[in-house]
Amino acid sequence: LRFELNADLTDRLAGLAVDHDATPFIVVLSAFTTLLARYAGTSEVVIGTPISQRPDPALEHVIGLFVNTLALALDHDPSASFSDQVSKVRDVLLDGFRHQDAPFESVVDALAVPRNWSHNPVFQAMFTWQGTEPTTVGLDGLASQPVPLRQDTSKVDLTLDVRQRDGRLACTFIYR
Repeated sequence: LRFELNADLTDRLAGLAVDHDATPFIVVLSAFTTLLARYAGTSEVVIGTPISQRPDPALEHVIGLFVNTLALALDHDPSASFSDQVSKVRDVLLDGFRHQDAPFESVVDALAVPRNWSHNPVFQAMFTWQGTEPTTVGLDGLASQPVPLRQDTSKVDLTLDVRQRDGRLACTFIYR
């Protein structure tokens, strides 16, 4: 299911983020958490999100994919305001970033979660965010350019993929 937030709505969302000392990523993740909690009728939602940080300065010039998955256990209080939800999500996310070096597989092993090939052992919802337009990369006379990939399958029950394009947010719900 694809939809787009127009430029005006995207700007208002960015303003809401600034008002709450957050980022648009955090505001949209908060809305997604609220949606999942309400539909599932639960107060805790665990959402996975990929991160591609390179905390080790020695890796800054290395080409390759350095992605880890953070599992975020997010509490949802239906009586709390959305502002409170944004604050909670921001705090959980920032705490998760402090532990981003722990490989997801090591976290699963430490939790001793029983493995089942039919679903992810920790979360069944994923949130992905592509905040900038892909860029071309040049290497000693070689050039590359991004190739758009269409993702029609989800490795979890539900993925919300958000991409910033031309001042808008292009959103896609991908489900199994």
